[in-house]
Amino acid sequence: MNASPLTASYWTKVGLAVWSRVWDIFVLLVVFLLLKTLFRVATRRVFASLRAKAEKAGPGKSARLRTLEALASSTAYYILIFIAGVRFMQILGFDPTSVLATAGVAGLAVGFGAQRLVRDVINGFFILLEDQISVGDYVTIGSATGVVEEIGMRVTRIRDESGRLTTIANGDIALITNYSRGPYRIPIEFSVPADTDPARIEGIASSVARAVAKDPNLPPDIKLYGPIFADATKTTYRLDAPVPPANRVAAEAEIRAALKAELASRGIPQL
Repeated sequence: MNASPLTASYWTKVGLAVWSRVWDIFVLLVVFLLLKTLFRVATRRVFASLRAKAEKAGPGKSARLRTLEALASSTAYYILIFIAGVRFMQILGFDPTSVLATAGVAGLAVGFGAQRLVRDVINGFFILLEDQISVGDYVTIGSATGVVEEIGMRVTRIRDESGRLTTIANGDIALITNYSRGPYRIPIEFSVPADTDPARIEGIASSVARAVAKDPNLPPDIKLYGPIFADATKTTYRLDAPVPPANRVAAEAEIRAALKAELASRGIPQL
């Protein structure tokens, strides 16, 4: 049985409507990818030029520019996502405002999600504005400790010493400990027999400082404090050394090894 002209005309219109929407979605996707690439390339070029000038002013300004670059890229990406999402709903025939207004529970969930997103963005903005952390800083945020790899509009990413990447929502950041904004000091306590002459301990501390000074990544200004504790059997001293945060583990291991070697060479047991 042949289809009636009315039925054929109906399916022709449906096919044209579907094809039109598919084409519009394809164009939207292409435009989105082009704009994303354009913003990324433009951001990299602009900040590459700024970083080249900032290198002369010191590493702090350069790190701040890297942070700004990450934030600018993240901001542009979220703006594009929002615009593309609104346009996608329009292509499918939905009015975004009416959908959100009549979505009921879904609209409430979206509202809570948007509220959290705004909180993340605002907190991230003030973290950057107040220069609390920068890309490359060694920090502790909550239970995560490591090097800041990225500060985005919504999240901050930290990589720890094991290589694990921790992603933290900016709105959840309440306390930041930044070890890169001053000398990171390693306190190394050690105990020796109570009858050990303090002058010998001072000589050992000087020898340890000379030994580690051969390494350009370690400080020569190791200080001795003590006795900080004493009883009938032992006396405790402390060595204090300012080191770059990124080298703290290796620095502590090397200082402890030098201390152990010096004590052993002088016949002083470490308790």
